[in-house]
Amino acid sequence: MVADVMDDDQVVLHLYNIYHKVPKRGHGLHALLNHNLDDLTPTAVLGDFNTHSPCWSRVGQTPSSWARDFTEWLDAQGLTCINPRNTPTWYDPSSCNASPTIIDLAFVIEAASFSGQIGDLLVSEGPIPLSDHASLTLTFYPITSLYLLPPLAPVGYNADPKLKDDWQKTFKQLVDAHQSTNDDLDTLITDFNTHIQAACKATLKLQRNPHPKGARWWTDECTRLHTAARAAPPGPERKAATRALKNGISQAKRTWAHDKLHQAVDAQDIWALAKVRKGRATNAFPPLRDTDNTLVDNPTHKTQIFQQCFFPEAPQIVQPTQEDDPPPLPTRTWTPITQLEITTALSTASDSSAPGPSGVGYRILKWAHSACPDVLTRIYNWSIDTGVHP
Repeated sequence: MVADVMDDDQVVLHLYNIYHKVPKRGHGLHALLNHNLDDLTPTAVLGDFNTHSPCWSRVGQTPSSWARDFTEWLDAQGLTCINPRNTPTWYDPSSCNASPTIIDLAFVIEAASFSGQIGDLLVSEGPIPLSDHASLTLTFYPITSLYLLPPLAPVGYNADPKLKDDWQKTFKQLVDAHQSTNDDLDTLITDFNTHIQAACKATLKLQRNPHPKGARWWTDECTRLHTAARAAPPGPERKAATRALKNGISQAKRTWAHDKLHQAVDAQDIWALAKVRKGRATNAFPPLRDTDNTLVDNPTHKTQIFQQCFFPEAPQIVQPTQEDDPPPLPTRTWTPITQLEITTALSTASDSSAPGPSGVGYRILKWAHSACPDVLTRIYNWSIDTGVHP
């Protein structure tokens, strides 16, 4: 059952009530697992799932055979279990020695979590009268308006490592053909950026927003195995094709995770992989609370809240020099930056980040410096010699 909470003809919350009646073989969640939720509307999915998983079950409970498929669907939808840890929801009335289990569950999509519309889940102590289930109480805080906008289209190009040689060859040709003879730092930087953009346009594809339900580890081999499993006739052939698909998906996930870890530069890149299990979330600016504790989701009002917090009306002016400043140190001769120093600095930068709004990532900057190491070195030394930060 699906219920929509409305406010002024606008859906502010989707409620999915699920009862999973387990058949003699397999599970009965096929319709749910083939359904995609709306990323931009706060959603709560709750009910009696009759499913055990290490993600929420008590220690020692045997996982259900379909638990992996169910948890993968939860991750893909961005759903998070909000059940209190180790709190039972079902008690076996036929046996006093049977341990209570956790089968009544509540899941909340990220949009409902950061908007503050869903409170903590309260589970009763023991079963409610005339039932063997505990009661689950969920508090809903209505918000009259909620701006959950999809992320803007990304800027820049997809720096495919397979196209590195073509990109560097094109970039070097552009640099050699347009050597700047003007002793002007701005012109040198402008030419450098222009050559990068021209090389990207000639060899790379534009960045695109991934599908919100898309799997980052999915490969062409997964598509082939999936097609083969769907087209296989019922019987041993379909079982073999399905087994091959599961093995192919596991291999694709392992390869994707290995490559991500191999490209990691620091601990932050490694810990970022811990968020992968939450699926692909929609980037949105969550509401803020005003001084009177009111939720604010209007972008203009959010700007005012940030301004009041970080830039008050009467900021304290601090003089650049103070009476107790130590005497200045003697002037030292600046040693010019070398190409190797820039190469070493770039090697510590993550390939998945971008240094500015241009969308040119550090991977492309590494390619550019490797192809023409004197250009970036000249820019850095010229900036220091002239005392100008471009």
